[in-house]
Amino acid sequence: MSSDHHEAVSHSLAVSLLGLGNMGIAVGQTLLKKGHNLTVWNRTPSKAAPLVAEGATLADSPSACIAASDLVILFLLNDSATYDVLQGIQDLSNKTVLNLTSGTPDHVRKRAEYVQGLGASSYLHGAVMVPPGLVGLPDSLTLYSGPRAALESIATITSTLGAAKHVGEDPGAASLLDNALLSIMGGLFEGFVQSLALVGRASLPIDEVDFTSDLVVPLLRGFAGWLPRIAGQVKSKEYGAEVGSTLAMQLEALENIVVTGRELGLSRGMLGSMQETIREAVQRGKGGEGVAGLVGLLTEQ
Repeated sequence: MSSDHHEAVSHSLAVSLLGLGNMGIAVGQTLLKKGHNLTVWNRTPSKAAPLVAEGATLADSPSACIAASDLVILFLLNDSATYDVLQGIQDLSNKTVLNLTSGTPDHVRKRAEYVQGLGASSYLHGAVMVPPGLVGLPDSLTLYSGPRAALESIATITSTLGAAKHVGEDPGAASLLDNALLSIMGGLFEGFVQSLALVGRASLPIDEVDFTSDLVVPLLRGFAGWLPRIAGQVKSKEYGAEVGSTLAMQLEALENIVVTGRELGLSRGMLGSMQETIREAVQRGKGGEGVAGLVGLLTEQ
């Protein structure tokens, strides 16, 4: 037996994991590889087969799964599924509950209140910021919110999953930042899909892969340097267009993208909401501002 395995077993903990979607399976496999004692439950029991084959114990109910360990990890489809599972639980005395289920800050705060009402000693919320295949790797990151002391008490588990960042005592903080970061990804992929459709439909001596590696990736690297400057404008509420183009210019660019797609016969565009928001800003006299001015538009009462 290797020394690494001896070390993993000597620090092993009992963990209950409810929810075995792709992310739940990835978390479970990572815990098992580090020698932790894992009990699992899933609404569809057959999904537990890969983990059971690696040594996990399959519980026949959520309550049986939770009873097996002092640390309970929830990784369900959504907040509604989490609520449905918790409704069948009568007692969480002395349990630390780590909820990795996606939701909203208000959802998270309600779940925190609910589980503490069942006697849980601590409630933490986590947001895993990588896809399933990267869980447990050194570059993976999970945001956690809730009592710092509770997070430190399960460091053996959180370190198994990758880098851990505590973002606040408010249990909803990790969810808020998760949704903020995912909004960046959503916008990025929206534009990326649009660009691939344009390039793929056109007769150009460059395919989608070369377009991405030769043009998109360098462009994104350049944009990264702009972002803190734009954030600084938002913080100071000085929305001038010193960084990047004016909103009026960006509206023209978006309209050119739409027309180009139409010329190529694309069935739809992906940037409509951005176009509408910038058009409203320009109509309200903000055409000379930079993109930071849109934050002021979104947050005004």
